[in-house]
Amino acid sequence: MEHERFERLTLRLRAGFESQAGALDAELTAYGQLRAVCEATDHEACLATVHVELATLAGNQGRVQAGLDHARAAQRYAAQAGVERSQRKAMAVLADVHLTAGDLPPCQALAEQLLAASRKALDPYQERYALMLLGAVAMRRGDATTARARFAEVYELGRRTGETALRALARHFEGRAVLDAVRDAATAVGLFDQAAALYRAVNDRNGEANALRG
Repeated sequence: MEHERFERLTLRLRAGFESQAGALDAELTAYGQLRAVCEATDHEACLATVHVELATLAGNQGRVQAGLDHARAAQRYAAQAGVERSQRKAMAVLADVHLTAGDLPPCQALAEQLLAASRKALDPYQERYALMLLGAVAMRRGDATTARARFAEVYELGRRTGETALRALARHFEGRAVLDAVRDAATAVGLFDQAAALYRAVNDRNGEANALRG
């Protein structure tokens, strides 16, 4: 679930998320059924997880208010269950829904909280999510310097954890930040070249094609 949610975020940033309505509707039905089971057993940790996924689906379908409602419910249940990891996941999805809605100040505030909490808990997965969100906010604001710095941190995290695909993604978004915000084609080309080589190393042909297209 976590990997899929991160992939959805990066896909939206890479190419503007194109939802597959049928697949999303099927997921929505499945999570609705799981929610009923969790409610019947009054399982707060389970409810937190379900609301995280429902918030993600709502955001992907453009149902912003529903996404916010589910994300806040996830935070509430995670807090009641006392599960810090679930609280970080709920914080991440709430920030993501705000990003989808274009609400940059609350997205940034939540992402900064998530980054601090993730580093304290040594949670590299949510750390990368927070950094990607902060980079995305900076890109939306045309702040290429901050965006590059955040994506460079993602690259370093990928280097530390041995994730070539994450390093490729970071270089790709660095290139986009430079190209979109400051139109520095020469620097962007170098970053896209690095991204393409890293994508090639993990046999990600779609990623490589997108980097080369950039």
